[in-house]
Amino acid sequence: MNGSNTAASSATFPELSAEKQTELTALASITLTISYIGVLSNILTLRVTWSTNLGKAGVSLLIFHFVAINLMECLVTLPTAIFIMLAKRDGRFIPDLACPYFTTFYMINVSVVNWSDAGLALNRFIALYFPHRYKAFTSGAVNTAVIVGRWLISVGVSSLFGLSVGVRVSSCRPSVSAA
Repeated sequence: MNGSNTAASSATFPELSAEKQTELTALASITLTISYIGVLSNILTLRVTWSTNLGKAGVSLLIFHFVAINLMECLVTLPTAIFIMLAKRDGRFIPDLACPYFTTFYMINVSVVNWSDAGLALNRFIALYFPHRYKAFTSGAVNTAVIVGRWLISVGVSSLFGLSVGVRVSSCRPSVSAA
């Protein structure tokens, strides 16, 4: 091999022992199975949440958003990460240029899920400790601002780190130890 193709692609996946191959396959299988179960449960939860009046309760829109983001994580983000890992293991070509973009998408999704979880916790805190002001904090405008704010923070921070750091340190490089 003259190395002409190696400059355009990520580092090759390390050779793994049969035991490590089995562990990697088990990891991928379990992760995809849990992801599939997550997709089903999130779809059912979305159905229940959607059937309720989203404007009736202050928390309904926040819960709907949280479940929708979790659905995206289970349906797209986690399976894509597993398939990239398996493709690298099998020696498939994945250009280095694609890795920072996938990393950024992954970071945005995880960040929005975390901020949504924090927002729901804050909503419950306000409901418990400031019940007389709860309606003011859960109006449609406030809920929309909270959701948009989560996305702005997540996209801003994740894009900064995912694209700038990801260009220098490719996320598609192997992270599985052969030892």
